[in-house]
Amino acid sequence: MEYAGIFYDQIPLSYHEDLTGAVECSAARQDQGKLQLVIVGVERKFPAGLIPGSYMYHLFNLWRKTFVLADSALPNKAKERRFCDIRRCIGCNDGCVGVLFTDHPITCVLNPMLGHEYEGEIETAPVKKKVAVVGAGPAGLYAAIAAAKRGHEVTVYEKGKHAGGNFYTASIPPCKGEITDFIVWQTTQCRQLGVEIKYETEATAKLLKEEKADTVILATGSNPVVPPIPGLAESSRVCLAKDLLEGRVKPGAECVVIGGGQVGAETAHFLAQMLRKVTVLEMAGAIAADAALAVNWHLISSLEKRKVQLLTHATVSEVTEEGVVYKDQSGELHTIAADTVVVAAGYRANNPLEEELKDSGMDVKVVGDGVRARKVMHATREGFDAGRSI
Repeated sequence: MEYAGIFYDQIPLSYHEDLTGAVECSAARQDQGKLQLVIVGVERKFPAGLIPGSYMYHLFNLWRKTFVLADSALPNKAKERRFCDIRRCIGCNDGCVGVLFTDHPITCVLNPMLGHEYEGEIETAPVKKKVAVVGAGPAGLYAAIAAAKRGHEVTVYEKGKHAGGNFYTASIPPCKGEITDFIVWQTTQCRQLGVEIKYETEATAKLLKEEKADTVILATGSNPVVPPIPGLAESSRVCLAKDLLEGRVKPGAECVVIGGGQVGAETAHFLAQMLRKVTVLEMAGAIAADAALAVNWHLISSLEKRKVQLLTHATVSEVTEEGVVYKDQSGELHTIAADTVVVAAGYRANNPLEEELKDSGMDVKVVGDGVRARKVMHATREGFDAGRSI
């Protein structure tokens, strides 16, 4: 493009990244008559005419999104017009940019084969088996995809109305909607491979025994933790972050988020976008410390711009009719007024079926948060490995 005399800017965005500065810079160049084209990363969709007088295109950053990370087969899939099969980068920066300052190798949340190419392609199993997968989250669907590619007959049981599990909830906070691209990709692959997903079907031990599956993969995920704080369970103004994000709770004007990990910080961002007054209370010394560094930077910046009060070393003592009582680092008690108290205190593994199924002699594998609540990268890798191993 430079040889052709075309002046261009590139805006590659990721989770929580504010496009304001990049757009202002591009607009300034356009005002000088130097900008004709703006290249926008696939993570964010822009309305036409955002920068008047220039053309905006969504192009792939080939270093990051194709050849070595999310989908190494993207060019061939695009050439063959198999666009539904393209596993698109969601801009999470977790396994790639997020590990640049560590001693860990680069990985990809969406692509469990990255770094494991030496294992080779999935081969057809010598004996076709009947496989039941419980849970249609990232781990369960990857297990189903891998098992189906092995040639097995696979059925997925999902008690909810949609796929994605907690990853679906994670797509709701601002700037994270691209997560749904991956959920759609997984369900599309299942459909193409002949995997049946039975929604609103709770898989009980009795049902799984009646189905006579040769192998059961439990991908039952995790549930939110409710800490034993006085007044928390009794208060009508208390809700879980999951319920708030999924629209089952309407927040009031003054909100306090208990827990300043990534989930709590993103929930605070969600509330601040709704013009609520938000305070985050975190026991540890940093906000969103469990987030990848590249995510943490932009998330904290977004919260500060929206005037979210971030309080660290704050231990919640009680929830009262007036609000939330917390103890600061010096031991002094404070009360913050709140008409909505949101609990984002982490997750705990949900695995109610393993023991009973194993006692009945069934071949059972547990994957993802059903083992222990962790990041989605562990879920996708474990699900893929479980399905491939059958």
